[in-house]
Amino acid sequence: MEPKWSVENFQQMLESSWALECKDTLEKIVRESSRSQIKDWQTASIYPVVGYHPKYMVTPELIGVAVVGTPWKSAETATYLYAMEEELPEALIEWIDQVMDLGDGLDCACKIMLNYQRAIVPVNGESLDLWEEIFQDVLDGKRSTNYHKLCKQNEINVVSAKSPNLLTHNSVIQMDVFTSSFRRDWV
Repeated sequence: MEPKWSVENFQQMLESSWALECKDTLEKIVRESSRSQIKDWQTASIYPVVGYHPKYMVTPELIGVAVVGTPWKSAETATYLYAMEEELPEALIEWIDQVMDLGDGLDCACKIMLNYQRAIVPVNGESLDLWEEIFQDVLDGKRSTNYHKLCKQNEINVVSAKSPNLLTHNSVIQMDVFTSSFRRDWV
C-alpha cells in the first residue's frame, strides 16, 4: 500500500471530504485556512508535510499540508502550514505539546517537526523511497527540509518585481548631508 504522502494518494486526499461531519474537501479547508496569510490562496501551490520521529513513529506519516504562495505583507512568510494533528500518534502529540510549552514561538505541529529536523516538505515530485536515509540526512544537516526555502520564496520575486535594474547598475551615490559646521555644532 502506498503511503498517504505519495503523489497519487496526496492528491486523492486533497480532493476527498476531510471529516465525516464536513462536506468540504481537505484542499478547500486548507486553502481557506491560509487566506489570512497567503494573498493567492486560491491558486497557491500545495505540498505534503511528511514527518518521522523514530521514537514515536514506525514509518513517515503525512503530518500536514504546506500552502506556498504570495504573502499579504512582504515581511511575512510565503508558506502557511496546516497541521493534521488528529492523524498523529498520541505519544508524538505529547512530545509536540512539550515543545510548545517551551514558549519559543513554535505553535504548529508541522513547524515544530520541521524546525527539529523531523519533517520534510517534498517538492517537485521528490521521492521519499529511501526515507530512512533521507530523514537521517535531514537530521545530520546534509539535506534540507525545504521549509526555509519555501518560506523565503517571496523575497526573490519582491526584489526583482520592484526593481529589475537593482543588480545591473553598480553606482553609489554619495551625499554629504552633514556639513562640517553642522557636525561641529552638533557635538
